[in-house]
Amino acid sequence: MAFTLRQILGAKVADDLTPVSNCPTGKTAYSTKADAERAVIGLSRKQTKMRRFRCQFCSQYHLGHRRGTI
Repeated sequence: MAFTLRQILGAKVADDLTPVSNCPTGKTAYSTKADAERAVIGLSRKQTKMRRFRCQFCSQYHLGHRRGTI
């Protein structure tokens, strides 16, 4: 008897583990603002200065630092 990851973890968890598409800039792309916001919330406390922004190249959302903070 064989099981798939989706059957073991459940559909919601399995969908959250699927890779997101990549932008030509090399950054991880999130298709919706809500997905990017969930990724920001999931970061550690030290990385909370990250914010979501819309990419000019792929029109999807990425995570990054505010300009001038690094």
